[in-house]
Amino acid sequence: MNGMDKVRLDPTPPVANLRAMRILIWYEGRLGRLCKFGFSRNDASLYVVGYGPQGRYHFGQHGFAEHERSTTFDASEDGESAEQPPHLSIHESGRVHIRSSSGQAGPLQVPPLSKWTGEHIATVNAVSFSGLAAHDREPKQTGAEQDLVFAMATPTQVSGRLALYINASKPEFAMECKMHFTLWRPTLETPLYVGIAPLNNDRLGAEPGVTVIGGWDPTTALTTTPASFLYVNAK
Repeated sequence: MNGMDKVRLDPTPPVANLRAMRILIWYEGRLGRLCKFGFSRNDASLYVVGYGPQGRYHFGQHGFAEHERSTTFDASEDGESAEQPPHLSIHESGRVHIRSSSGQAGPLQVPPLSKWTGEHIATVNAVSFSGLAAHDREPKQTGAEQDLVFAMATPTQVSGRLALYINASKPEFAMECKMHFTLWRPTLETPLYVGIAPLNNDRLGAEPGVTVIGGWDPTTALTTTPASFLYVNAK
């Protein structure tokens, strides 16, 4: 297998042919499914799928107004509904969209991934760890689809999020990342580094679920220009 087709989750050795990494959360003696990261074989595109404990999904586009640094909206009611898990696609070209069996949201355009220097690119939020969809099988650590377990939850830490960061030149990120993927692709001159930072949250609502957000342009995030992003709410 050519080294350009490898994906590595440091500090483990390179893994050939890795197509997906499922993120599991160990909490109160059980494993819960948070999300899955998928990788394109042909380029450095990334895909993120959040797991809904009841199999209900909404997705769409929202945004920040001028001078707004945070926003609140009902991701469980707005946007389009879907029966199958929609996936957030972040292409190497910078095209970002959501696709499902019932439609599409976006596209939005961010800088090509080869231009990123450690900025925040996406977040996966869990409303509550106890409400995640149960994972009743042994975690897989071999093959094309593998599992990564985060034992980051304690009885007082009921919720959390994973923040993703991209750097096209070195494994350094705007937030300290305990782990990172290294992707070699024939379309890139240097590897692409994808950092993962597990962070604490206050509980985000009453109904269990997972929300995936991404698609903002980091080059305009601190300006007065309105900024859009895409979201998937998995219940």
